[in-house]
Amino acid sequence: MLNNLLNVVPELNEFANLHLKVAYNKDSSRVGPKEWVELAKLLHNNRKHYDAFLVVHGTDTMAYTASALSLMLLGFRKPIVMTGMAPIRLMLASKLKLASL
Repeated sequence: MLNNLLNVVPELNEFANLHLKVAYNKDSSRVGPKEWVELAKLLHNNRKHYDAFLVVHGTDTMAYTASALSLMLLGFRKPIVMTGMAPIRLMLASKLKLASL
């Protein structure tokens, strides 16, 4: 998965050393308390290994997940960025359109 992302956006390699961990792979409309706890544990267990965290999340329940994490990880002291993401095929289509302009 990370290779797919880096193929689409190779510029990411210029400013970050990225590692990918998949906490769960499901439609965000099905994400709830169980997944919030799993994600909080994953972030907490990796706190010492990284300077910051990027959580790519579907937009249906991202606000709820962000709220839950902010309470469960109070005092985390490292940046956790939550972002929504379109499927990779949409990113490719968008990049191809931009390249043809």
